[in-house]
Amino acid sequence: MTNYKKIDIDNWNRAELYKEFIQMRTSIYDMTVRMDVTHLVNYCKENNQSFFADFLYIVLKELNNIPEFRMRIIDGEPCVYDKVGCSFTVANNFDYFVNRSCEFEKYHTFYESVLTIINKAKNEKNIHPENTDLERTDLIYFSCIPWIDYQSMTLPVITTPFGSDDQTYNIIPCIGWGKYVKEGQKYKMSVHMKVSHAFIDGKPLADAFNNIQNALNIFSL
Repeated sequence: MTNYKKIDIDNWNRAELYKEFIQMRTSIYDMTVRMDVTHLVNYCKENNQSFFADFLYIVLKELNNIPEFRMRIIDGEPCVYDKVGCSFTVANNFDYFVNRSCEFEKYHTFYESVLTIINKAKNEKNIHPENTDLERTDLIYFSCIPWIDYQSMTLPVITTPFGSDDQTYNIIPCIGWGKYVKEGQKYKMSVHMKVSHAFIDGKPLADAFNNIQNALNIFSL
């Protein structure tokens, strides 16, 4: 598990907001934004790159740059990880999906790891790989529905592996996106984020979308 430190709640400027939202039945809210992926689509086509792996890297990198997206509840206390990895869905060859995870590394290592994981997972039936620590919280969840272009989406509320109603797992950010489509001279795609108001207010959420868009506009190796 990645290193983390406890948040000094006595000197945390949004401690009262955290206490208020964490006591709610759920602190979750969602936002879907239409994003311009023209540059990345063209770049991947020209360089024979995986759009999925490159988009996953861009988003994970930008979210790691925002501390609120690394904040979690550990042993009942608010903490912040040094970095977080990703757990993403893979459509296997048996007409359903499986979940696989990957650590956040430098681009080339991350890219090759994602492709290797996907190719292996396509022929696997187990939803989670053996010896997976289902209690990990140092992840961001990702899911892609590349068969349809949608305008909005609601992601499921996550409880703990034991079915508890506490927010330890509920507050983990979830990211989803659909099929990119041509709109005039541009490629557009809906990107969805489900986050917890206990940690992520409107400003860091807006920063996340804006930073991702900026990174999409200039991405290159």
